Amino acid sequence: MNAKTGAVAANVAGIGGADMVGYSAKNGQFYSGSANQPGGPVLGVIDAKTNALVQKIPTGSGASKVATDETNGHVYVPVGSANNGCSCIQVYAP
Repeated sequence: MNAKTGAVAANVAGIGGADMVGYSAKNGQFYSGSANQPGGPVLGVIDAKTNALVQKIPTGSGASKVATDETNGHVYVPVGSANNGCSCIQVYAP
């Protein structure tokens, strides 16, 4: 979505239910914290040039937030306590 106009820039097929989306210029990807997917929460990996879904990575309970680190390309996803009794942050590296 264009933040200035509110116009939709792209619709990405195959993923939804995102509470938050992060972007990594280093990786050339968007990441969606998609907690409301059929089959459970996933981290959606989207190619920034084509707006195509690249991958859906299973995460954990309540994984609707996502953050990126431009220095190392890592992606961080906090997960809730229903994920094996752990309230933790999952770290993904490209």
